Amino acid sequence: ISFLFFSALGIKQRLSAQNEIQKLEPLAELAIHISNVVHETQKERGRTAVFIGSGRTNGFNELKQQQQLSDQKIADLNLFLQTFNLNDRNEQAFTHIRSAWADLKNLQSHRNGVAKDLPLKQAITHYSSLHTRFLNGVAGFSEVLSNQDLLTHMAAYVNLMKPKERGG
Repeated sequence: ISFLFFSALGIKQRLSAQNEIQKLEPLAELAIHISNVVHETQKERGRTAVFIGSGRTNGFNELKQQQQLSDQKIADLNLFLQTFNLNDRNEQAFTHIRSAWADLKNLQSHRNGVAKDLPLKQAITHYSSLHTRFLNGVAGFSEVLSNQDLLTHMAAYVNLMKPKERGG
């Protein structure tokens, strides 16, 4: 009887781990897309600071090139989100991501302001707020997972991304 109990327990644990991995796969892919968007828009934020800091006289072409790179990663995220419906998720993590995603849809308006007369602090804060919400969303994936090993890896990933954002 004890053999059957421990065999059943082992099978249950393996199935539980397999279910966690199935949950993690789309979350990991979403985290990668978010990380790519954050990375490119961090560079865009830097180019924006250079452009505005020069009195809008230097760095315009570099800023436009970086915006195109950002747009490519945003398009990749958009394509992924066509198969991963954020609106079907109630966890707080997805509230952060939905908020950042909605803000991305207004990015062109922000860029137009940068090109005209948007103050430097406001321009930079826009990007920082966007990044914070995305990173808080990824950090919140722990609400969805229960496997401690997977949670540790996810936390390490987020802890790698956050100092990069704080560094500007």
